[in-house]
Amino acid sequence: VFESSRIPIVVMDAATFEYIDCNPAAVEIYRFASRKEILGKTPLEVSAPVQYDGIPSSEKARFYIAKAMATTELGAYSIIKQFISGVSNNVEPLRT
Repeated sequence: VFESSRIPIVVMDAATFEYIDCNPAAVEIYRFASRKEILGKTPLEVSAPVQYDGIPSSEKARFYIAKAMATTELGAYSIIKQFISGVSNNVEPLRT
Protein backbone atom coordinates (compact mmCIF):
# COMPACT_ATOMS: atom_id res chain seq x y z
CA VAL A 1 0.00 0.00 0.00
CA PHE A 2 2.83 2.41 0.93
CA GLU A 3 4.68 2.05 -2.38
CA SER A 4 1.61 1.99 -4.60
CA SER A 5 -0.31 4.80 -2.91
CA ARG A 6 -0.92 7.86 -5.05
CA ILE A 7 -0.93 9.87 -1.81
CA PRO A 8 2.54 11.24 -0.99
CA ILE A 9 3.81 9.63 2.23
CA VAL A 10 7.01 10.47 4.08
CA VAL A 11 8.23 8.89 7.30
CA MET A 12 10.08 11.28 9.60
CA ASP A 13 12.37 10.48 12.52
CA ALA A 14 10.78 12.08 15.60
CA ALA A 15 14.13 12.96 17.15
CA THR A 16 15.96 14.46 14.15
CA PHE A 17 12.97 15.44 11.96
CA GLU A 18 14.79 13.85 9.02
CA TYR A 19 12.88 11.89 6.42
CA ILE A 20 13.81 8.21 6.69
CA ASP A 21 11.47 6.80 4.04
CA CYS A 22 9.04 7.93 1.38
CA ASN A 23 6.93 6.56 -1.41
CA PRO A 24 7.10 7.36 -5.15
CA ALA A 25 4.21 9.86 -4.85
CA ALA A 26 6.31 11.90 -2.38
CA VAL A 27 9.25 11.89 -4.79
CA GLU A 28 6.92 13.27 -7.45
CA ILE A 29 5.36 16.05 -5.35
CA TYR A 30 8.75 17.18 -4.03
CA ARG A 31 9.98 17.08 -7.64
CA PHE A 32 13.13 15.15 -6.85
CA ALA A 33 14.70 12.71 -9.30
CA SER A 34 14.81 9.85 -6.80
CA ARG A 35 13.87 8.69 -3.31
CA LYS A 36 17.52 8.97 -2.26
CA GLU A 37 17.38 12.74 -2.74
CA ILE A 38 14.65 13.10 -0.11
CA LEU A 39 16.10 10.82 2.56
CA GLY A 40 17.91 12.73 5.30
CA LYS A 41 16.15 16.00 4.49
CA THR A 42 13.90 17.79 6.97
CA PRO A 43 10.52 19.44 6.34
CA LEU A 44 12.23 22.85 6.20
CA GLU A 45 14.55 21.71 3.42
CA VAL A 46 11.59 20.85 1.18
CA SER A 47 9.33 23.75 2.16
CA ALA A 48 9.05 27.22 0.73
CA PRO A 49 10.63 29.77 3.12
CA VAL A 50 7.18 31.26 3.79
CA GLN A 51 3.89 29.40 3.57
CA TYR A 52 0.81 30.53 1.59
CA ASP A 53 -0.55 32.43 4.62
CA GLY A 54 2.63 34.47 5.17
CA ILE A 55 3.86 32.46 8.17
CA PRO A 56 7.51 31.35 8.00
CA SER A 57 7.83 27.64 7.32
CA SER A 58 10.13 27.20 10.33
CA GLU A 59 7.41 28.50 12.67
CA LYS A 60 4.68 26.42 11.07
CA ALA A 61 6.81 23.27 11.04
CA ARG A 62 7.57 23.52 14.76
CA PHE A 63 3.87 24.04 15.53
CA TYR A 64 2.58 21.16 13.41
CA ILE A 65 5.30 18.71 14.44
CA ALA A 66 4.49 19.41 18.10
CA LYS A 67 0.77 19.01 17.34
CA ALA A 68 1.34 15.67 15.58
CA MET A 69 3.47 14.42 18.48
CA ALA A 70 0.78 15.38 20.99
CA THR A 71 -2.02 13.34 19.41
CA THR A 72 -2.53 9.71 18.55
CA GLU A 73 -5.73 10.39 16.63
CA LEU A 74 -5.25 9.59 12.95
CA GLY A 75 -6.40 12.26 10.55
CA ALA A 76 -6.85 14.72 13.41
CA TYR A 77 -6.14 17.69 11.15
CA SER A 78 -4.76 18.69 7.80
CA ILE A 79 -2.79 21.66 6.55
CA ILE A 80 -1.99 23.19 3.19
CA LYS A 81 1.76 23.01 2.67
CA GLN A 82 3.69 24.95 0.08
CA PHE A 83 6.72 22.97 -1.07
CA ILE A 84 10.00 24.49 -2.21
CA SER A 85 9.05 23.30 -5.72
CA GLY A 86 6.19 25.82 -5.66
CA VAL A 87 3.52 23.12 -5.41
CA SER A 88 0.89 23.51 -2.69
CA ASN A 89 -0.88 20.44 -1.38
CA ASN A 90 -3.10 19.32 1.47
CA VAL A 91 -1.03 17.41 4.06
CA GLU A 92 -2.19 15.29 7.02
CA PRO A 93 0.60 14.91 9.57
CA LEU A 94 0.19 11.60 11.38
CA ARG A 95 1.98 10.07 14.32
CA THR A 96 2.44 6.31 14.30
